[in-house]
Amino acid sequence: MSVREVQLGLSGALRRVQKGAEVTITRRGKAVARLVPMVSPLAESDEAVAAGWDAVEAHLESFPGGPLAGTPVSDQLIAER
Repeated sequence: MSVREVQLGLSGALRRVQKGAEVTITRRGKAVARLVPMVSPLAESDEAVAAGWDAVEAHLESFPGGPLAGTPVSDQLIAER
């Protein structure tokens, strides 16, 4: 989409971006900018949390005897009271 087309049809370009499309803006046939959908900060943090949990689960599974071998700490504390 040329700069001129953006000037004339910005609302249409923004509607396309809202639906998930990326719009490349060109000047004299060369790409100069890109309109992309906004990513919610919560969506990014949800992805990071999910990736973190995947890493934790993989680490726990590497322990001999399984991820949670033995008596849970909470049960041990209750027994000692």
